[in-house]
Amino acid sequence: MPLTFFLLTYGLIAVESNVGLYLNRIGTALCGAVAMVLAGALSPAGAGGPVAQLFGMSGAMLVLANLVSNVPAVLLFRPLVPLFLHPHFVWLALASSATLAGNATSFRSVASLIVIQQLRSRGGIGFGQFTRVGLVVAVVTTVAAMTILAFEFLLAPHL
Repeated sequence: MPLTFFLLTYGLIAVESNVGLYLNRIGTALCGAVAMVLAGALSPAGAGGPVAQLFGMSGAMLVLANLVSNVPAVLLFRPLVPLFLHPHFVWLALASSATLAGNATSFRSVASLIVIQQLRSRGGIGFGQFTRVGLVVAVVTTVAAMTILAFEFLLAPHL
């Protein structure tokens, strides 16, 4: 059984990697259009200022990272980062929210797959059950991370 889980897990990673690469190619082709839409919503001149933009960007990343995986989602934002006055904070926001987005659904991280496998012997947990808790965890931790980052920005914007 553990060998089956091991092979299945790495098989899923291989499939996701191939799908991710395919979506990455599509994303690269559409990157200009997506970048224009995101730039309009999150531009440095946009309403709300830098702190609101960090929260908006992290929310968009939570959604995108669960749709196309975290690496292609970050790559879609990559052309926008130089447009911001404080790209260091933008990269920190993207990295943390893309990472924390993996907690939302069971198929976004290997750790989640291992937890589900371990719970299977105790009655199991379904996708819906995991996602209900995972979404709360992902949103709460992302809001906490963005709040810490916002305070860091307000206290030391020159970093």
